[in-house]
This record gives sequence, C-alpha cells and structure tokens, in this order.
Amino acid sequence: MRPRIRISPSIAALAFTVLASSPVSAQDRLFERTVDLQPTGTLRIDGNKGSITVSSWDSPQVEVRARVELPEGVPAGYAQQTVNATEIEIITGSGSVSVQTNYDRVPSRSGRSGDGERTIPPVHYEIRAPRRIDLQVDSDRGPA
Repeated sequence: MRPRIRISPSIAALAFTVLASSPVSAQDRLFERTVDLQPTGTLRIDGNKGSITVSSWDSPQVEVRARVELPEGVPAGYAQQTVNATEIEIITGSGSVSVQTNYDRVPSRSGRSGDGERTIPPVHYEIRAPRRIDLQVDSDRGPA
C-alpha cells in the first residue's frame, strides 16, 4: 500500500503564490513568413520603430523575418505586453506584397484605453525579395 501525503490548503496556497510570483524573464518575439511574389511585382514595407534590411535573391518569394524587441525604460511586465500585442501584417494582392507593423493592440501603461501613455516596441525586419521588383519603403523613427 502506498503512503498518502496530505498537503494542507494553506501550504498549497503558499506554494502557488510563490510559484506564481516568480519572475518570468521577458523575451523578444520572432515572426517568420514566406509569401509568393513574382519578380515584376511590388513590395511595400512600412516600418515605424526599429530597422529594415532588404536583400535580394533569385526566388520568386518574399521571406520576412521580424524580431519584436522589448522596449527599454518600462517595467518588464509591461514591456512583454507590448511585444505580445504588436502584430506583423503581410497583405498579398495581385502582384504585390505589403509588410507593416500594427501597434493597435499595444496597451497603455495604465491599462486604460485612450490615455495615450503607451510605449511601442522596436521591430527589426530582415527581408529577402526577388531581384527585380518595385520596392517601396516607408520608415519612421529608425534607419532603413
């Protein structure tokens, strides 16, 4: 017969509190996606904060790698929320691909919507595209 171990509810609650309050290290988030684009197509890249690096290759595809980086100067929990809420959007159309950062879901620091006190994380793009395309880049608050 196996011995039974009983844990009192107060000890279980204490153990849960200690484990739940343990710091979880905040992390960057990586996004990767490849879409088709013929060499005569158009690639639009709209970056807000961060960096954009574009290189060419002989494949009829656009390869997008984006690293959403933790913003500096804010509490770790809020920084992770901003990273998780930042969306990378890739919109494909007839002969075109559009890559953009969407910060609409990034919360304010107070948690209340509309108070304007929010920090957006930098996004660093590495993109490979066909050699002969129409490339349009719009970059704000970062090198292109």
